[in-house]
Amino acid sequence: LVKQPLSDLHRKVKGDTGKLYGWFESMLPEEVRDKFNKELFCAMVMHVPPKSSKIPLDVFLSGIENNMDETDTAEKLNEATAKAMAALDSESESEEAPAAVQSEEAPAAAEKELAGAMAALDTA
Repeated sequence: LVKQPLSDLHRKVKGDTGKLYGWFESMLPEEVRDKFNKELFCAMVMHVPPKSSKIPLDVFLSGIENNMDETDTAEKLNEATAKAMAALDSESESEEAPAAVQSEEAPAAAEKELAGAMAALDTA
C-alpha cells in the first residue's frame, strides 16, 4: 500500500468524503462509475455510514488496502493520487484569485463610502 501519498491526499482534503470518493471514482472502470456512488463507497469500501461527510485517516487507508485487487497497482494508485492532488492545487489557486481582486477593490470602496459619509456630515 502506498500510504504516504494516500495520507497526503487525505490530509489535503481534510477527510472530505466527496473528495476522497472523487479520487476513488477516477480509478473505477468506466462501465461501473455510474453504478458505484458515494454512498456505496462509504458503506462498502470505507465501512462508514453512507451519508458520512468525513472519513478518518485510518479508516481511509484500511478501506483502500482491504479493497485492492490485482489491477490496483502502486503505480495506478500513485498516478490517480498525483492527478487528484494537482486538481486540488489548481482548484485552491482559482479560489484564491477572486479574494485577491476583492481585497484590492475593498480600500477604494471603503474610501468612497467614507467620502460620502463626510459629505453628508458637511451638509448637516
